[in-house]
Parts: sequence; structure tokens; C-alpha cells
Amino acid sequence: GRLGDSATSAEAELFAIFAILRKVQASQDKGLYGGGKARVLIMSDSLSGLETVEKVWRAKKNVYRKMKNGAVLEAITNVREFLGTVIFMWIPSHVGIVPNIIADDIASKDQEEPPEGIIVDLLSKQVKSRP
Repeated sequence: GRLGDSATSAEAELFAIFAILRKVQASQDKGLYGGGKARVLIMSDSLSGLETVEKVWRAKKNVYRKMKNGAVLEAITNVREFLGTVIFMWIPSHVGIVPNIIADDIASKDQEEPPEGIIVDLLSKQVKSRP
């Protein structure tokens, strides 16, 4: 869904990562992976976003609240723990890579939806720590 106008591109990238992980989790909950764990590959052109997600994941402790975008980072980590293997891959942006063009098109279409409240609701279900 579409984020508010004040959202930065870094925040949008993190929310996109959370949103796709959440969709995979919902599919796994429905048994679409034959009862097994999902194997997920997320390709993104946001190197800083991927590095931040990995830094938090490897810390193995609650570092979320001390970081900018702590709630969405915690939510990503919690969903990632639930899923099977999640691999992040950085891809260069805007250089004619077909999957990147497709992803940009999908993201543009997804922005037409107005579910800001849905994003907050999904995040609140995954965030357990408090400041």
C-alpha cells in the first residue's frame, strides 16, 4: 500500500521488504508450501536498506528501539524468524535489468492502494519490544 507523503525512500524500501515477507508468511500459514518452510529471495536496489536489515538480523538482540525505523526492522526480523530461509540480494538500479523493471512496475501499481492503516496494523502485530 501507499505510505504517507512524509515517508523517505529508505522507509519505503523497508516497508516493501516487510510487506513481501508478510505476504509470504500469510501464504505459508495457508499451507501453500506443502506444510514446509518457505525459501524466499528478495532482490532490492536499496543497498543501505539491505545492510540495515542484515545488521539487525545478525545482532541477535533487541537493537531495534535504538535505531531509526526500529518498528519496521523489528517486524522484519520477527517475520524472518518465522519463515524458513530468507536471502537478500542487492541488484543495481535503473540499468535495464528486467526483474527490476517489473518490480518497479508492481510497486507503482501497489501505491494506488490506500491502506496506510493496514500497514500500521500489520506492524503493530509484529512489534513486541517497547521503548
